[in-house]
Amino acid sequence: KSPLRTMLGTDKFSEGALIADQQALINFYLERGYADIKVLAADGALTNDQSGFVVTFALDEGPKYRLTDVQIDASVPGLEVDDLIGMIDLRGGAFYKASEVFQAQERLQTHLENRGFGAAVVTPELIRRPDQGQLRLVFYVEQGPRIVVERIEIEGNLRTRDYVVRREMRLSEGDAFSRNRLQRSLQRVRGLGYFSDAMITTRPGSGDDRAVVVVDVQETSTGALKFGGGLSSSGSTLDISYEENNFLGRGQQVRAVLKFGNTNNTFDLSFNEPWLRGREISAGANVFSISNNDTNQSYSLTETGLSLSLGYKLSERWTQNWAYTLKTSKVANATSTSPVILDQVGTATRSTLAHFIQYNDLDSFFDPTNGLFFEVKNDLTGGALGGDVTWLGSSARAVFYRPLNEDLVAKLSGSLGYMNASTPIPLVDRFPIGDDFVRGFADSGIGPRTAVTGDFLGATSYYKASAELQFPFPGVRDKSVLGRVFIDMGTAYDRGTNFNLDFGSGATLINDSHRLRTSYGYGLTWRSPIGPVQLDWGMPQSKESFDRTQGFRFSFGLGL
Repeated sequence: KSPLRTMLGTDKFSEGALIADQQALINFYLERGYADIKVLAADGALTNDQSGFVVTFALDEGPKYRLTDVQIDASVPGLEVDDLIGMIDLRGGAFYKASEVFQAQERLQTHLENRGFGAAVVTPELIRRPDQGQLRLVFYVEQGPRIVVERIEIEGNLRTRDYVVRREMRLSEGDAFSRNRLQRSLQRVRGLGYFSDAMITTRPGSGDDRAVVVVDVQETSTGALKFGGGLSSSGSTLDISYEENNFLGRGQQVRAVLKFGNTNNTFDLSFNEPWLRGREISAGANVFSISNNDTNQSYSLTETGLSLSLGYKLSERWTQNWAYTLKTSKVANATSTSPVILDQVGTATRSTLAHFIQYNDLDSFFDPTNGLFFEVKNDLTGGALGGDVTWLGSSARAVFYRPLNEDLVAKLSGSLGYMNASTPIPLVDRFPIGDDFVRGFADSGIGPRTAVTGDFLGATSYYKASAELQFPFPGVRDKSVLGRVFIDMGTAYDRGTNFNLDFGSGATLINDSHRLRTSYGYGLTWRSPIGPVQLDWGMPQSKESFDRTQGFRFSFGLGL
């Protein structure tokens, strides 16, 4: 019991929670060698003064088992046992863990389907010696009947159209049943982000060789209409935004943003169709006009333009995207005396073609715990595309998740980028370095700056890496609050040493360094009803004298 649990209401007694706790106890024991664990009784009794409930569990633990031997017994014609042994990591001598047995069974089943033995069935059997605390594990591989998907039913979708869910399925009616493709279908449905939960089950069809696949979803909010405003010493603002990721239940994305104020005026309207004319081809358009006169900057920036995008699948997990952007950028109201900043004043047209390659095998894009996401992006601005500015840029990022046990998830991430041009790249085109680059440093806190005035210039090269361990926050049973500890490292620079930068009006001394900045810290993620809220406390360990630090950061929303 803790104040946090009381505040979140997770200490309230309910029959549903009692049933969930029974399964949690069983899972706890099954992961620690107790293959015979049983919950004999579970009872919640109201106290005499009616101030609360006393919950009592009666358990029969049974002996604690060690694996003595792991074998495969295959009776499928044309299948060699030696081909399957390498798929099992289990070895004799270790304590029995139910999750490891299940994972080995899944690997064997997937391997068999990939080898063309889709009808083969893997069944684990535990041969116990309770008096000696020993257990022998045998995986029986037998030829099962060829089962055909007779029908796919979608349930629980009150707003989302059936076809939006159905088109994510890797199985179609009339296909041979495949557990591998069924699991992939579940990943894709959950990855839509339209549902708080999704489950896929099967039930018998009209014959022994037929099955009905049932997709049961629970819809969640996919849109938001927001009104906001602010008043400060620099002026006032009024914000109105509408964002919908499942427009009219059709799976389309619509976004509209209006901001009015002394320092920021924004109009941004975008639309994206993920399935163009019934094919898995995404197409989108974006029209925008953004005027930013933030007092933290040394100049005001106004950008107006449009963007068109097109994306398509190269394979089940590889995607290719193209985007073209045409915009006009105007830099004005320079408040710095630095020649580098003064040289940015003026108007220029930019014509940019961007190319993306993505790989994604995450179990969930919105709440991942296992898998890899990888992306490479290439940008060409100007040149044969026209416009007043010419440069080339490339960047890449990767995020890897792996569960260590039922509670701990490891996250490794890294990214890098490089820009090149025959002349100095304008400041508004350079890589922005946010406060999430290396936690513990401020927004634009790492990167080249003018030596005298301290103006941030943006980076033309960067690289970073991060290691993070995620875990349920102690005292919160439903994992709505996650804790994490992390180590970040990275650097952002132009040339990596002090140098003079001259756009034409005069040379300016620049503080710059490719020295690796490092930090460590801890954080919390609260999965609130209106979206995830992230709090991070970072402590810089290695930095330059001209860097800007920030121990605490707050962010709202999803992201890898």
